[in-house]
Amino acid sequence: RLNQPLTQPYILSRRWPMSEQWTDAREVAANTETLERITQGLLHRCRKGIFLGFSELGEGGYEQQGPLLKALQHVLREQEA
Repeated sequence: RLNQPLTQPYILSRRWPMSEQWTDAREVAANTETLERITQGLLHRCRKGIFLGFSELGEGGYEQQGPLLKALQHVLREQEA
């Protein structure tokens, strides 16, 4: 979305300052925040609990630390506090 300013929802928002630029760092932060909100909303819909399946290694044999796992960990940490 960085190279699509005509369809970028944050820039088209009336709240977005005209002098500000949309950067890759802001894109990543916005995507992370959205994923955390969705994860939190789904967790609130669970009545009894959730089952998580983890694999230490991905398809390529490397350690997995994807954005969904990080978002879930962040949401769970916030609920404990």
